[in-house]
Parts: sequence; structure tokens; C-alpha cells
Amino acid sequence: MAGLAFDPSRDALLHPEHRLPPLVLAQKTPVEALCATLSHLAYVRFEQGQAKRLEDIVTAAGFLDLRTFHDARTNTQALCVTAPDGTCYISFRGTQSDRIRDILSDIAFTPVRWRGPGRIHRGFLRAWRSAESTIGGWIKDAGAAPLVVTGHSLGAALAIVMAAHHPHARLIVFGAPRVGTRAFATLFGDRDVRRFVDCADFVTRVPPPIGYAHISDACYIDRNGYVLSGTPDRTTIKADRKAARAAFRRMYRGKPGNVLFRMLADHAPINYVSAVSGIRVADEGEEQP
Repeated sequence: MAGLAFDPSRDALLHPEHRLPPLVLAQKTPVEALCATLSHLAYVRFEQGQAKRLEDIVTAAGFLDLRTFHDARTNTQALCVTAPDGTCYISFRGTQSDRIRDILSDIAFTPVRWRGPGRIHRGFLRAWRSAESTIGGWIKDAGAAPLVVTGHSLGAALAIVMAAHHPHARLIVFGAPRVGTRAFATLFGDRDVRRFVDCADFVTRVPPPIGYAHISDACYIDRNGYVLSGTPDRTTIKADRKAARAAFRRMYRGKPGNVLFRMLADHAPINYVSAVSGIRVADEGEEQP
């Protein structure tokens, strides 16, 4: 797989479908890298005439039985594919900056009751319910096949809500906000969960931890794009984020087409893909580890 430099552009953040990741092979790619790529591919706007583009990509990767879901009421989208080994993947699309219904889902953060313990972010739960019946039918058709649920940003939140309803599913998410209360988070205490946080990504720190809690410890990606083993302490993370912000100001801020802050650039799906896939390469002048 070709190397990728850190992408600080507005396009990478606001229109991920314009900057798609390198092709992966479903039979040979580690599951975390597959999920990062599928989370990015979920941004391809199949409901707006790009279905053939998406189909060509997933077919070339070796995936089977592509299905897509779109609910116009909540602007909720997901893609479903089957890997050659029979594993089923469901990837939810994240927030689209030009879709007001996504924004409404993000900001409706009042925690509400659901059928399980604790409470869930109102907007996330409503968006999941718009997809629940259709996706549930696809899972039923798949039978006892292993299930992996994934997504980025809002898509990660929806993946978490879905996994709460499907205890047998493996969960791998990127740039996920907090989704529910501490009681809700206890559901995932003994689950197979990987929650990736890219350095200063601001979305992973909302809603505030007053009443909300993350479902698991973070798989932390440092400023150079390396996934650290274990969970680094707060002091290590604070120092890494400080160095990341300084490097961003020196190298990227003020250049045409770039975002203004590292905390925005770190949320771009392509930067998760390059880090989790182990293909991040340093730009000239970037600090080396």
C-alpha cells in the first residue's frame, strides 16, 4: 500500500469522498485497517449518483455483496459488505458538513432512555433507529456470520449504538464522540472494542464528560501517526498534543486550503487510515520520532 503524508486540508476534513484511501485487499489487510478504509469509503455519496464508483472500489478490494442504506429523514447512511472469509462489515457514514440533518443529529445531545442500561445521546439514537429495521434484515440474512461494526465521527457513534443492540458484534471505531452515560458504557466492559483517537482530534472530547463517558480506553495515535501500545498516561498525551499543535503552526497553518487547527486536521478520515494502516510518512521538515 502506498504511503500517505499527513493531510491538513479542508477538503480532507469536509469532503472525505474527494480524497479516498489507497485500495486495500480484503483477504490480506488487518481488520483495523480494513475498518478504517471502510469508514472512509462510507463517505462516498452513493445516494447521489456515486454508487458505481463505490461498487467498483469494494469489488476490486475483494468484498462481496455490497449493500447500501440511506434514510433521507435523518440523512443516515451505511454500507454493508462481506469479506471473502464470510465476515460481515457494516460501516456508517460520519457527519457531512453540508447536510443540516447530520448537524442536528450531532447537537441533539440530551441523553435519553433506551431499552438497555443508562442513557444515549438523543440524536445518535434517533439516527440509528432510522436504520435499525433495514440493517437488521441484512444481519438476519447473513445468519451466524461474524459481524464487525465500524464508522468514523458520527458514523462511529452510530456504530456504537448499533453494537449496544447487537452484543455479538465486534466494534472498531475512529474519532468517536462520547455516546452515552457511564451506565451505558458498562455494556462494553468485556466486549471486543477498539476505539482509535488521532492525537488532538476534538470530536473525541465531545460531548463533555458531564454525564457522558467513553465506552473504552483509547487506542491513541501520536502526532507522528503511530498507534501507541497500551494506554498512555495523561501527561504523555498532553505533551504529545502540545508538540503536535506547535508543529502544525510551523508547517501547515496559513497555507491555502488548510484547516486552521491541528484538532481539526486530526479528525480527517484519511489521517486515521494512514495511521492505523501503518502507512503514514513524514513530510519534509516534520519532526521525526
